[in-house]
Amino acid sequence: MPTFPKLNRSIACILCGSLLPIFLALLSSPQPSYSISQNIDTSPYRLEEVVIIGSSRISQELLRRELGLHSGVGLDDDLVMETRAKLLSLGIFKSALLLMRKGSKRGLAKLIIEVEDDQSVLTDWALGGTLGITQSERQFGSSSPDSPPLGYRFELIGRNFFKSLHRGAVLLNLDSLGTLRKAELAYGFPRFTHEGTQFDTKIEATNTGYH
Repeated sequence: MPTFPKLNRSIACILCGSLLPIFLALLSSPQPSYSISQNIDTSPYRLEEVVIIGSSRISQELLRRELGLHSGVGLDDDLVMETRAKLLSLGIFKSALLLMRKGSKRGLAKLIIEVEDDQSVLTDWALGGTLGITQSERQFGSSSPDSPPLGYRFELIGRNFFKSLHRGAVLLNLDSLGTLRKAELAYGFPRFTHEGTQFDTKIEATNTGYH
């Protein structure tokens, strides 16, 4: 029994003598470097305020709601370019310039939107229209006095009804005597699109008794 403690102490000394150089070598070896830095804040700026300059066609509340520009949303170059493209797709602005400005606190930013109204559309409702002359294929070149007269096509489009980005259109096809051939009524809710004016619903009526 008295020999066991001495044996244990001898084994402990041997282990310490063998591991100590390895432990010291590990301490003196270069430590791995890490790319994460706690001193750099890589989070995007947060939106504090939206300011619109150059037009009264859209309110700030409507712009924030339709574009999703609520307070606290992250701001970066991609969001700014996407917002500009959406504004131009409305068809009521000739140009749109978006700038980020420093906010009241660190990490906050103001989004300045400077737009120029498109003068080819009228009033705050952004009204526009076309008027043209139509002629069917069977009418073209016909010298018969019974041939139906030339037709007229009238289209009225509004892209900002009630200054709320609601859209609507009326299309009328008439002959030269004022007889209605065809009528269309279309309506659309606010939507950003790069494909021109689009509508959510359309009603069409055709004069079946017209020959």
